[in-house]
Amino acid sequence: MLGLLPSWDDGRDPGSGLHVGRQYPMGVKVPRPKARKSAFSQQCLFAMTSVPMVTVSTTIMPHELPSKCIEAVQRIFPDFQPEKQFVDEKFPVTRDAVEISQEGISTDLFLELLTDQRILDTALDAMSLNMASDTSEQDSLFTANFLISRQAALMQKVAFVLDSERTVGGVIEVGMQSPDLPAWLQEATWHPGRREIPRTVGDEISMRADGTVTEWFDKKGRATIQTDD
Repeated sequence: MLGLLPSWDDGRDPGSGLHVGRQYPMGVKVPRPKARKSAFSQQCLFAMTSVPMVTVSTTIMPHELPSKCIEAVQRIFPDFQPEKQFVDEKFPVTRDAVEISQEGISTDLFLELLTDQRILDTALDAMSLNMASDTSEQDSLFTANFLISRQAALMQKVAFVLDSERTVGGVIEVGMQSPDLPAWLQEATWHPGRREIPRTVGDEISMRADGTVTEWFDKKGRATIQTDD
């Protein structure tokens, strides 16, 4: 039925396929779910926001090839250049696990891949899941840390990993900090679908801490999110 299809092509997130606008199946208007704003919500979404300081790190285990681990990171963050030089050793390997890290990493390609994979809403939730704020200074400083799969990164794909998950191939840890981090995340993951269904960091339709999604409609097609209509 045509009425079951989205009313726009957001060009971003296939997971938002049910985030529809006006629908009229069999002459009945389906209410649009609207998320309530969270405490992290900014009054002006597109005000001037500061680009966050981004730190990228990964741990190379003794059984892993350093060249492949570094290549995986660079496939998502091209300017990642560890100071220490590594050599791929043959068995038996005598070195211990080592963490490599770099600050001031650009997120340009990372954000482009999120757009290409159409996972911008998922990215907003995953990147802000562990967000915290430090109010000890005059201005609040927001920090966020999240993990992405290193195995997926090797294929230049972004796959978010929960802290509680164990993933094959290791992970890349990304840390961000900025006074404007909530607003920046909302801007960086914006897509046209949010004209109809606005999203903010930590709103009531965000992904839960265990990775489960919040359903927008029940099995009978009724909106599960409170509407303003």
